[in-house]
Amino acid sequence: MVRNRRIAVLGVSAAVFVGACGGTEDETSAQHPAGEAEYVAQTNRVCEQYASELMPNIQGLAAKYQARGMTAEDLQARTPLAQRFEDDIRAVLERMADMVRDLRAVPPPKALAGEVRVILDEYDSVVDKFVADPRRVTDPLIPKSIDAVERAAGLRLCPDVFGESE
Repeated sequence: MVRNRRIAVLGVSAAVFVGACGGTEDETSAQHPAGEAEYVAQTNRVCEQYASELMPNIQGLAAKYQARGMTAEDLQARTPLAQRFEDDIRAVLERMADMVRDLRAVPPPKALAGEVRVILDEYDSVVDKFVADPRRVTDPLIPKSIDAVERAAGLRLCPDVFGESE
């Protein structure tokens, strides 16, 4: 149904943030020297760990509230049902902050330290926006902001987290 599309997009968009991380070993090795390749592999493992936990929760919540009849209009009007959904999904989204914290705990090679800091700062900004207003996960500018920062840095920590902007 068209009226439930935004709810589905909300669940899918949040899931994409923590979704399939990393490229293949060949892609990682070809793009980064040995120390950098190991760093990228370590960050991909962090993303994969969180993806396996968070994706089912996010998708399950979106499906649960769609089944209860929540519509995009409910989200906009912030009906009691939509507010319960926001509270439930906010708890899951807050785990994204833990993912970024764990990514920060992986020490980057010195050559990448500045780029990594810029990317993780943008991840933090996005997570803060999601937690403050879970409806923001449908904002098409958010994935584009991550993509722009990663392109400018010449590095993708978790290449498929947001996907490429169109």
